[in-house]
Amino acid sequence: MSTNNVKTRHYAALATRLRSLNQNLADSESQFQLLAGRLDAIQRLGTYHGAQFMAVSRMIDIELTEVEKKRLEEAEAGQATQMGQR
Repeated sequence: MSTNNVKTRHYAALATRLRSLNQNLADSESQFQLLAGRLDAIQRLGTYHGAQFMAVSRMIDIELTEVEKKRLEEAEAGQATQMGQR
């Protein structure tokens, strides 16, 4: 085989690999664009989730405060009743 034939085969193989690399890069770019869109959606989902968590936490705090007030009032009423019986 002549040197020219070897070079031609190497260049052909290189060209094939470069086309494959170019296609893979195009596929990667497409996947990254898709990923960027999904990351935006995940960010919005996280924001909504955080807002819901804070709202529910606030509601639970209010309910727990009311329950604690009732418990203290009942305890005070029970103590007043016991004091009155003595």
